Amino acid sequence: MTMKTRSFIPALMAALALSSCYHEKDITAEIGEPQYVIEDSEEPVGHFIYEFYQNYGVYILYDYSELDYRWNLNSTELLNEDYNFIRQKDKVALSLGIEYLEKTLFQFYNDGFKQKYFPIKILLADTIINGSYSSGNKDDIAFTGRNYLAIGRIRQDLENLSDEELKERRGIIHGKLWANNIYTNGLIEIPQEFFEPGLEYYGKSLGKNADPRAFGFWSTTGYANTAPTQNQDIDDFVRMITSHTQAEMEAEMADYELLRNKYEILLNCLNTQYHIDLQSIGNQ
Repeated sequence: MTMKTRSFIPALMAALALSSCYHEKDITAEIGEPQYVIEDSEEPVGHFIYEFYQNYGVYILYDYSELDYRWNLNSTELLNEDYNFIRQKDKVALSLGIEYLEKTLFQFYNDGFKQKYFPIKILLADTIINGSYSSGNKDDIAFTGRNYLAIGRIRQDLENLSDEELKERRGIIHGKLWANNIYTNGLIEIPQEFFEPGLEYYGKSLGKNADPRAFGFWSTTGYANTAPTQNQDIDDFVRMITSHTQAEMEAEMADYELLRNKYEILLNCLNTQYHIDLQSIGNQ
């Protein structure tokens, strides 16, 4: 499999080209010239990547440049300098990475979903370094920009993950996909009732000892016990749903009416309007 990345001139045109349409068969970097050329290969990894692109119009990339992730179209700042992706070059690890994605992501969605809702690019990384943390380094499991989903920790130790570790990572990956690739790109609409309990709290401190679940949130961030943003709120709910069975979710929400209400609103919306049963993923 040959995967060639072509240069962008100028860089801003690259960002605009990538954001102009969520799913186009040929993404152009220069006029009339595809940004990537995906060719078939006798190697299993290369053949899978080729077939995946042919079927769904999604690039699975391991030989990419900084332009593929530094242009963070989720924010008002185009250049995202806090992150650095260390590419994985080991073919054994990449092969295990494809199997890992099948277990944690691909198997749960049909062809129509992949064609409509998957991001343009899926980046495979050995390490996703998050320089925005105080430690200056974080080995992220997944990260997203508007047009890509990056999967970290693609290494040979993937074959040693326990079922519980796979479920935990599955939740993180699905949370990022739904909140940052699907919701942020306007591919689905979440009812306002889902957000209403948190409108006065999003992005604000809940108080040092406050229980976020009492406010309808699964988690908070930072020393100030800060409530999530709306995007992070969706991320948290999808993460929990796709990594827990229905019985486990019932136990987690037993004493928290707001959590249960938001859970039911989200599942009902996705079931009735988009014919997607997220809880079925967690049940597996």
